[in-house]
Amino acid sequence: MADSKSTQTLKIVPTPTEPPGLNTAQYRAVCDEIACSADTLRSLLTMLREGCEEEWQRDAILGAAAQIATRIGAMADTAAMTGGDVFGDANFWNYGPLFNELGKEATA
Repeated sequence: MADSKSTQTLKIVPTPTEPPGLNTAQYRAVCDEIACSADTLRSLLTMLREGCEEEWQRDAILGAAAQIATRIGAMADTAAMTGGDVFGDANFWNYGPLFNELGKEATA
């Protein structure tokens, strides 16, 4: 028979079914938007691969692709932020990594 000093208690922590900060419906909505945006990005890149008659067409596709990639990154980070962000918030994705620091300087 073991004494109370040598007995260890195991604490079982349930696995969360929802990421903290987002409920299941919100998380699914984010994932749906990421998937739809990725599909649009794939279509644009396929158009680019097939060739453009005019330079402005190539530039427009590349600009749209960059905007969609930014959107995907911001949405993914929003979902991940509940457990620790990957790169940063939407301001990071849209305005660059120094944006929040610039805001701190303005109020100092």
